Amino acid sequence: TLTNLGLAGLGLEGPIPEWLGGSLSLRHFLSTLDLSDNNLTGPIPENFGNLSNLSSLNLSNNQLSGDLPARFAEIGRFTEGYNGLSTLRIFGNEGLTGEFPMALAEEAQFMRHLEYDGTVICEPADPAFQAWLEEIERHNNRDYYPPRTWIVARSNIPCGDPPPSEPSESVHLHIMHEADRLNAGDDFRIDIMAGTPDNPVHDLSGVSFKLEFNSKAFSVENVDFGPFMYQNATSEQVITFVEAPEQGGFAAITLSRVEDVSGVNGYGRIASLDFKTDEQAPGSYSLRFTEKLATDSQGYQMETTSQPMHIEVFERLLSVWPGDTNNDGIVDIEDVLPVAAYFGRTGPTRETFDITWKAHEARPWNEPELTYVDATGSGVINHNDIIPIGLNFGKTTPDYDPLENNLHGDEPVSAELVVPAGFPEAAFTASVVLDEAFHVDEILGIAGDFSFDPQWISVTENKPGSWLARDEMILFDHEHGEQSENYSFAISRLGTDEAARGSGHAMDLTFQLTGVPDRQIHIRLDRLLYSQKGGKVGLLDSYQFISAELTSVTDDMELPSEFHLKQNYPNPFNPSTQIRFALPEQVHVHLAVYNLLGQKIATLVNETRPAGRHHVAFDATGLSSGGLIYRLEADGYIETKQMMFLK
Repeated sequence: TLTNLGLAGLGLEGPIPEWLGGSLSLRHFLSTLDLSDNNLTGPIPENFGNLSNLSSLNLSNNQLSGDLPARFAEIGRFTEGYNGLSTLRIFGNEGLTGEFPMALAEEAQFMRHLEYDGTVICEPADPAFQAWLEEIERHNNRDYYPPRTWIVARSNIPCGDPPPSEPSESVHLHIMHEADRLNAGDDFRIDIMAGTPDNPVHDLSGVSFKLEFNSKAFSVENVDFGPFMYQNATSEQVITFVEAPEQGGFAAITLSRVEDVSGVNGYGRIASLDFKTDEQAPGSYSLRFTEKLATDSQGYQMETTSQPMHIEVFERLLSVWPGDTNNDGIVDIEDVLPVAAYFGRTGPTRETFDITWKAHEARPWNEPELTYVDATGSGVINHNDIIPIGLNFGKTTPDYDPLENNLHGDEPVSAELVVPAGFPEAAFTASVVLDEAFHVDEILGIAGDFSFDPQWISVTENKPGSWLARDEMILFDHEHGEQSENYSFAISRLGTDEAARGSGHAMDLTFQLTGVPDRQIHIRLDRLLYSQKGGKVGLLDSYQFISAELTSVTDDMELPSEFHLKQNYPNPFNPSTQIRFALPEQVHVHLAVYNLLGQKIATLVNETRPAGRHHVAFDATGLSSGGLIYRLEADGYIETKQMMFLK
């Protein structure tokens, strides 16, 4: 009971199979048959007359030949005297001949799209045939809602006239277009070419054509002429004409060399057109030549062939880097929070599952920012979207700039716990508490970055505090590598849950001291973020990082007690990273980057800086992947660390 069969544009070759018209079930059920834009050859099968239920037949742009079959008028004939065929498209088959059947014109009173241009099918001299064509076109002058289009594209070859005289040469018109992909809203340019290397033109003096297209999808922005028709001629010796009305759906172009100038030979560009694609235009379209005429320098008409251009317009796609859920160019702890906030939301899926670190094209969701949160491309935001964050943590996009991509603008407020020298080797707990000075009405989750000396400190556990805890939560932590100074965490309720209100005990972390330190050890909470329902993420500027066993220090309370150069973040990086250092007093600072041979690559700081904590960005664009060294010199203090640049 197949009713619609579409096999367009598949490169099918050979004759149309007889079984299409011979199948008993297809005779009674098939209503739409589309075999357009293939390489089918030979005649239209005689038994197509059996397809009595057909309302739409499209055989356009093939290489069909021969006379129309005797039973052609029976295609779509439901009963004697009644034909339900409403779409007949056989244009672009230059070998099709014969007379258009008058019986079809008499019975197909619901014809809407009739296109047989580009064939040698002749038209009956019967006035009723001309009246039938005029009746189809007359519908275009009526107002319909929604808008409808009736199309008639004829061969304009009267039956009984002698066949056209043999042309002196042939001209092949075709379109060149270099874009690999066309998205809705894109501008694009096409070149109209005459001739090919295998089929050059000879003595071409004039060429005229109309290029037709869908006016709702495309508009012509500009037309200019190519050099081909200007060979050995001045601009005054070539007469040109262009008509491209707004919303007209066509561009009519003529170029003609004056009488005393010989024609051109070879092949080349005769014109170029700049198009604008409508934002609401995803779909399949064709640009095709009609009303073609070419002449040689003696005024003889030349045979003109053409090849349409088929265009697929896609929805404008977004570039998703799996794991960068907030689209700020870096995968970090902040990317966990949108997954929790938008948990359970759905949208379009990506074509294939791939979470490797590269740009993946994705159809935009109704809320475009959620396209990035769907890190796996499954079409559902859920716990699986955490996996790409862990896989790609610390990676940056090629255009990432840590200063320009800072979504929050303000410097984060940090806090420290100080482990005194001689503190016994043991585990101890630290808590993050949001106090009454916390200025946000409600939150779903928090996330942050810690730094500490891995020689002495490790994290063994993190868990939500009583104020934030729920049975279903997202908990995520990331150790940035063996012997790394950095540790990141995120704890959040799901967006389907209620937000926490007021202030209270947000989370606990258990640290393990791996020996008895001979100096002070600092555990620093470098930044603390919060998220809200609706996906907003911000920096917390009022909180407590406390432990019953240790002293707590915030940036606002105390300056650094010693010089310190921190490990860069992220590390490894591509192409940018941040380097932080602490100064207990105002001094002259020299911070530089070297390769592994000791050759200086960049000087990042060479000036006097005040006491406090500082950071500077380093961009390795243009360098080869590999290890680098950065060195801080300040008032006799020297410290060196390594970092890794990976493209």
